[in-house]
Amino acid sequence: MRINSVISKVNILTGILFIVAIIIMGSIAYFQIKQSNFEYLRENHNKVLFDVGYIFNTYEADNKEAIETLAQTITHSNILDKENELFNVLKLTKEFVGFEIVFLATEDGITYDSSGGKRYANEFDGRTRSWYLGAKQNMKSFTSDPYKSITLGMFSITYSTPLIINGKFIGVVAGVYSLEKYSSDTLELGKTENSFAAVYSQDGTTMFHQDPKLILTKTVLGQNIAKAITDNPSLLDPDNIDTLFYAKDDKGVIQAVLCDKTPNPNINICAMIENDTYKKASNSALKTQLIIGLVILTIALILIKIFATYLLKPIAIIQTGLNSFFDFINHKTKDSTMINVNTNDEFGAMAKA
Repeated sequence: MRINSVISKVNILTGILFIVAIIIMGSIAYFQIKQSNFEYLRENHNKVLFDVGYIFNTYEADNKEAIETLAQTITHSNILDKENELFNVLKLTKEFVGFEIVFLATEDGITYDSSGGKRYANEFDGRTRSWYLGAKQNMKSFTSDPYKSITLGMFSITYSTPLIINGKFIGVVAGVYSLEKYSSDTLELGKTENSFAAVYSQDGTTMFHQDPKLILTKTVLGQNIAKAITDNPSLLDPDNIDTLFYAKDDKGVIQAVLCDKTPNPNINICAMIENDTYKKASNSALKTQLIIGLVILTIALILIKIFATYLLKPIAIIQTGLNSFFDFINHKTKDSTMINVNTNDEFGAMAKA
């Protein structure tokens, strides 16, 4: 379609220039916003990991300290022969810290617990439990790997420490903590609509998770995280700030992952956020820019058309006057009308000529 109107041509040319300018500026702004959003989300991701890790490590330290304090209390107060006092101390430790149950297992095969129970080796032999063997073997505080407690019927982790009186190993005191409760308390900060935190072992087993069904199970995400860390141990390097990596979960969704070490060398704490979250933030900004750009373009073209129509109105008058003049020369009319353009610009000069 041929366009003869100068106003239409000016409008179209201006519109094209506006569109090109919007595309160029929008592209530059989009990539800048995308980078800014990425940095912001990564910093926020780092903070979540730091906060969750801090709480996790604080829980770990507090629970160990509680058991060590219990051992010192029993050692210094010499209450092994005073069962009522012993049971009270075990019960107080349980209630104060939030353990599910607290044990004192002696080398003689007697096990006391915070519920007031006293059992012998033929009923319950604490000496065969991993928390007892670990503390006895290392002769220092010991944290068990997560396991399913036979006594409590729940997924648990146990903190234990040796009981030594006058240089002689007497037994072990231990506190059992629920993994479900532990996970809920320590991982709460990492939970949002698109992100969560979890603790994985070196082989990808889920040790702590807010979903109890996933505790002590192997998931695709956990195994992918474990493989990534095995292939690149620097992902756990605290001096390396660029440790963000990507792993697919069980649904095939790509997660942006950050991991950190814990006091237990066999497990790592990780914070995950859907990778699309990074893209969605940038795409949302781009969408907003496009809408604003289209609105501005529409308003600008309307205003340009109004101003162009007003400013170029003398062209139509001059055209009419010239047609009348040439009709007079060609003897089509007996008279030629004057071109009445009262402006001081080029159009006014043309009209006077």
